[in-house]
Amino acid sequence: TLPSVDLETEDLVRQLIHTEFKDSTVLWLAQNPFTVKHTDRLLVLNKGQAVNFDAPATLLQQGPLISQ
Repeated sequence: TLPSVDLETEDLVRQLIHTEFKDSTVLWLAQNPFTVKHTDRLLVLNKGQAVNFDAPATLLQQGPLISQ
């Protein structure tokens, strides 16, 4: 998570991670919905508990928890 950077810088970091670690598993903590749309899978936590794990597009269709 990059709370102290602007969206442009966050996008640059995301692109670099995608390029440099394309064949790796990367754990990316995010609160910005834009960031999670670019992941293969998304683990949704609520109060420290895993409540869902799927592709971001699938989770976005299931309900508001991902957008809170």
